Amino acid sequence: MNREPEGPGWSLCLGILFIIWGTLSIVTGKAGIHIAATGGQIVLMDWIGWVLLPSGIVISIVSIRSLLRGGGKPETYTDEEATRAKEELAHMHFKEHGCWPNDIAEAKKIFDKYDGSFFHMAREGEYDIYKKFEVPKSIERTWFYELKKDIIENLHSEKNEKEIVQLFSRYSTKISKIEIEDDLLFMLEFAKNNQNKFDSYTNVRLIESILNFINSITIFGNGYNQTAINESLGLLRKVTEAPFWVSDAYEENGVFPDYITESKIMNEYIETLCIGKMNCSL
Repeated sequence: MNREPEGPGWSLCLGILFIIWGTLSIVTGKAGIHIAATGGQIVLMDWIGWVLLPSGIVISIVSIRSLLRGGGKPETYTDEEATRAKEELAHMHFKEHGCWPNDIAEAKKIFDKYDGSFFHMAREGEYDIYKKFEVPKSIERTWFYELKKDIIENLHSEKNEKEIVQLFSRYSTKISKIEIEDDLLFMLEFAKNNQNKFDSYTNVRLIESILNFINSITIFGNGYNQTAINESLGLLRKVTEAPFWVSDAYEENGVFPDYITESKIMNEYIETLCIGKMNCSL
């Protein structure tokens, strides 16, 4: 990468100053010699002038040539420095104008369109377009934080159980390498704190998202969190021990879909979920 050259303008100014100063010194010196000619004195100003004048001419010529060549060879800087500069400029633009620069804003549209999912971007053929904008990682993290913040706020305010399940599933896909433990803790706490309020099917779906999340942690090399697995299984056991019921939010045209029955949820669904994800039994 190249850093924009500052230019040799300062040296040109110095050269011109030397020329002016040297010329004035010579003129002053000659006048002094003329006045003191009978004594054969050499005035110091004359000598200084003949030093400054040629120096100024040389400096000016070199500076002008450098300017005509575009300021000489640009300095180089690393990709990391370039990325940092782009991040700073983007954040400054956002702080000042309340929006991202045009290129970042276009990338944000794609990011929002696919809810921050690079997998879905790639599946729809827009990931390469998104990558061309070279969005700095720090800005992407900011967008993920904003997404998760919005989801959390909606989870706490939403009353429809079907919508809650969808929001919870969305949250489970917003995985951050540096926040895995915090994300997992939030999901477990939300499921535990609302278990008595939610119906059987909603509870099972929330636990499914947690187990999917734990399973995905292996992508980052963290392995399974046994404590989280045990807590999830404990939540499943409570679902099987509590009276079965399903919220009306899952009705379609006044009736529940075929897959939402006590037999399918309490037996087939839970058994498949447990064995398929963790190779366990309740």
